[in-house]
Amino acid sequence: MPLFNNKSDGCLAFERPDGGDLARQLGAEAHLNNERMGVSFLTQNAGKGSVTLD
Repeated sequence: MPLFNNKSDGCLAFERPDGGDLARQLGAEAHLNNERMGVSFLTQNAGKGSVTLD
């Protein structure tokens, strides 16, 4: 069994609608931060599903 994998079976992350996860704005790539897809966010949420609720 690998120590790290990209599977987060059954894992959901909840974000505030007025700003979302701070990690979306963190990372060395400014263009990704501006698109709210910072490297920190992408790394922490790799393999997770996504759901949008209204």
